[in-house]
Amino acid sequence: MTQSPTPEGATLLKPHEAAAELRLSRATVYRLIDAKAIPVVRVGARGAARIRREDLDAYLGRAS
Repeated sequence: MTQSPTPEGATLLKPHEAAAELRLSRATVYRLIDAKAIPVVRVGARGAARIRREDLDAYLGRAS
């Protein structure tokens, strides 16, 4: 998983929100994260996964 800096004001999506936009299951989104097909930013003390809007758009561009 990628821990890249997030610019101020960037849109971060929870994996279930990304799954809804992609019309995929949450499990599939987590598999894509594990396979490093979609990079994530870890936030908070528990390291919750968040997906930057730009990264989701880039994945969609590659998948098309």
